[in-house]
Order: sequence, then structure tokens, then C-alpha cells
Amino acid sequence: LEHEAGKNLLTECHRILTSNGYIRIHEFPFSAVLNHAILNDTPEYFKQLSYCERLQLWLKRYRWKFLYEKDLLICDLNRAGFKNITSCDRDTSDIPDFVGREHHKEGFVLEASC
Repeated sequence: LEHEAGKNLLTECHRILTSNGYIRIHEFPFSAVLNHAILNDTPEYFKQLSYCERLQLWLKRYRWKFLYEKDLLICDLNRAGFKNITSCDRDTSDIPDFVGREHHKEGFVLEASC
């Protein structure tokens, strides 16, 4: 999603969740994508490309239009009306239904309440 669409999605999630509702977001941060695209997960043919070209191909490969960093996502969750925003370890939560939902090892996890 584009950033503006992401903010709208968070606002809509807040609207439809009950007053006791929670949201959990596992995001693959931009810095991790940058690291993979430029330094690590680089096929041989990528090595002849510039860093900018590598990053563009990565974004296109996964059809990403926007990637959050933790601080910006916290800000957007606040703007959407969420409270008690906490950073969690992968596969851990105080909410039993949220435990064990992540499939990626990288990234950050945030939980928030309405």
C-alpha cells in the first residue's frame, strides 16, 4: 500500500475494532529491505547494478509501495487512535490468539489497543 492508504487502513481498523479490540502488526522494515537488496541476498546479476537499481528491483519484485520503520508506524497508529502501543518479540504476546502468528524471522512487531 502507499503510505496514505496505509494510514487510512489503520484508521479503518481502529473504527471497526470494538473498544476492547487489539491490533498486531509485523512489519518488514525498510532498513532490512535495504540491507538485503544491497548487501546480502544479492544474486550474481545484481552485483553489476548500482545500489539504487538493486533497491528498485527488490521493491518491484515484492510489489512493495511503502515500507514502515517502527517510529513512523507508531506515529500512524497514534494518529489513527490506537493506545497502549507496545513493541513485542516475535511469537510472544500477552494476547494468546496473537502468539505464533509470524512467519518471517526479520522485522518488528507492534501491538496496540483501541
